[in-house]
Amino acid sequence: MPTPLFHPLVPGASLPGDWYHGSIPTNIEVGENSVIDSSFCFKHYYAAGSVGLRVGSNVTIWRASLAVDADAVIEIGDYCYIADASLVCSARITLGAHVMVAGRVTIVDSDFHPIAPAARLIDTIALSPIGDRQRRPPIEILPVVIEDDVWIGYNATILKGVRVGAGAAIAHYRSIAVIKSSIRIVVLGYIVRGPLGGLVWHHLQYVMGLAALGHDVYFLEDSDDYPSCYDPVRDIVDTNPTYGLGVLADTFARVGLGERWAYYDAHSSQWFGSCANCILEICSTADLLLNLSGVNPLRPWLMTIPYRALVDTDPVFTQLRHLYDPVANKQALAHTSFFSFGENINAPWCLIPQDGLPWQPTRQPVVLDAWAVTPGSVQGKFTTVMQWDSYRAREHAGQHYGMKSESFTPYINLPQQTNAIFELALGSASAPRELLANQGWLVRDSREPTKTPWIYQSYIQQSKAEFSVAKHGYVVSCNGWFSERSATYLASGRPVVIQDTGFSKWLETQAGVLPFNTPEEALAGIDEINRRYEFHCQAAREIAAEYFAASKVLPHLLERAL
Repeated sequence: MPTPLFHPLVPGASLPGDWYHGSIPTNIEVGENSVIDSSFCFKHYYAAGSVGLRVGSNVTIWRASLAVDADAVIEIGDYCYIADASLVCSARITLGAHVMVAGRVTIVDSDFHPIAPAARLIDTIALSPIGDRQRRPPIEILPVVIEDDVWIGYNATILKGVRVGAGAAIAHYRSIAVIKSSIRIVVLGYIVRGPLGGLVWHHLQYVMGLAALGHDVYFLEDSDDYPSCYDPVRDIVDTNPTYGLGVLADTFARVGLGERWAYYDAHSSQWFGSCANCILEICSTADLLLNLSGVNPLRPWLMTIPYRALVDTDPVFTQLRHLYDPVANKQALAHTSFFSFGENINAPWCLIPQDGLPWQPTRQPVVLDAWAVTPGSVQGKFTTVMQWDSYRAREHAGQHYGMKSESFTPYINLPQQTNAIFELALGSASAPRELLANQGWLVRDSREPTKTPWIYQSYIQQSKAEFSVAKHGYVVSCNGWFSERSATYLASGRPVVIQDTGFSKWLETQAGVLPFNTPEEALAGIDEINRRYEFHCQAAREIAAEYFAASKVLPHLLERAL
């Protein structure tokens, strides 16, 4: 009778008909129905602890090498398939559930040898026949984490310190390493044309956060080929960038980035800004283009940048634009990686229309040091800054995707049902300001608290908390979008009561963030904030640090973009 290809993975067992005369180690933990082809997998298994390998249920290990040092542990989740791969573990390698590892893949969590030349010299002597291995210099070891539902292609290499996000696919022959050294990054955004406090902070925190990580980062903006410069003083959109250029220059100078920006005015074929004379050279030597919101054209000098990441900050409506606008779709296809604020975008129950692009989730980075936590006023106002109608609603495949105006209707008489004070800093000519005022809302012009980034920041800090709805399209698609504005309320130690777009599926919402789907839930959230205000203020900052800190969000983005 032929020897079966696979055998149950049982601690301490010898496999019948095994061509390699070894046995399964005793210090492993295994779930149900996991199998292996040969004990040869453990030829370099030196784990001396109580457990050196943890394997979930229904795992297949075929022709793999599990090299484990004395104090190291490899963890493999349920339903993993590992074929002809090498896992070399000096401390910890973790594979989530449903991970597929193809042939000749190598995953290592150390450098094996020192990087510095002098230390390498000592190491070679220690490893020589006349050397003393106990005198080897230390080497850098960093754990490797492969999250759920990842496919690692043939001959790929995963190096120390890497975390591969859930749902990712690593291409054949690709080497993935932690980004530690400085790389040159061009952030493409929208400040000159949208010189309002919240928009400025949205882009600024990418540049500040990347600079804090040690990267050589520059901000670039393009006028595009149509009138797009908004001047809030004149309340007009035209081709004159003067107002926005002043905001950009003042803001970047204030945060120590005054020498790191440029603006291209296509209407006059001129460059402006501190980098105007060298921006083309900067682009020619850049490693990564980070295109925020896709609202700039990709000129030839940007196409020379080898890695081009598109960050979708308007999920649903971005994908619809790609489906119905061939020009927008063509520009999107010019990128090499794709990220979306719709964090549920790959979930089967998320109703974002499929535009064929391999989107990965991301979120707004917040530079925590830029947002001081000050005591909030229990008697203060629930505030927000919002556009009533950002643009027209969309229809697709029988589904309607609307604006905040549609989301707001069930909550319009909320002030009459509670003693809380509500203020809307409201934009959009279509907003029913008189109706809202009659219902008890305090209504002010959104240009007032957004005049500068610092006035905007002060407005948030003077608020008690945020109350806000989300775009109807975000809610009905359950896409998981979380507002960059709300993230800064949290960073300021201000709790938020906000309409759930599906973010409660990935974000802790027991304190600091109180989501709602109905007026009753909104009132309950407001009452809870009033009842335990200091508790929720503290929790707000903690959530900002845990989920939105630029020091966490940006490295994870870069790992996947390069």
